[in-house]
Amino acid sequence: MTQTFQYQEPFPLGPDTTKYRLLTREYVSVKSFEGKPMLKVEPAALTLLANQAFHDINFFMRTAHLEQVAAILSDGEASANDRAVALAMLRN
Repeated sequence: MTQTFQYQEPFPLGPDTTKYRLLTREYVSVKSFEGKPMLKVEPAALTLLANQAFHDINFFMRTAHLEQVAAILSDGEASANDRAVALAMLRN
């Protein structure tokens, strides 16, 4: 017996709760191309974004992630190893 095909979004997304911040207003502008607005991004913008991204990924984690890791420390069912790993992650 064959089932009928029903389309489903491949990666359904939930609400975006990420807190964004403006890095700069420089290096990005809107220009006209064939009568339509087009976003122009200078190479310096991509360099700045990449540098900031590498800095942030090495030194910061999202608040929601930090809260989940911190919750391990107060979890009565967490093992000593779980707590040690969570503490090491928070210290990094």
